[in-house]
Amino acid sequence: MAIDKNAALARLEVIVNTLATRHVADGFKFDHQLAEQALDYLRGQARGEPHTDEKFEPFLEFMRRYNQSLDYVIEGDVSNMFTGLAAASVTGRA
Repeated sequence: MAIDKNAALARLEVIVNTLATRHVADGFKFDHQLAEQALDYLRGQARGEPHTDEKFEPFLEFMRRYNQSLDYVIEGDVSNMFTGLAAASVTGRA
């Protein structure tokens, strides 16, 4: 399956905008520079630039730091987000 890199970029843009403009939690600190580097990586991929670890590492760090779903950003698959949230719920436990 080919990755739709423009769609992946659009999904990451939504995440970045949401985290940058909403109250996430008391004490939450958003790294705008790291977010821009993550976006730059996917912008380059959408333009057909070759993958480099140097550009990929900030993207991966952003995803890890803010606990975002690679399945969602890269493939548009939200199922892991749904199951992860359900697993963390108190009411979903037996």
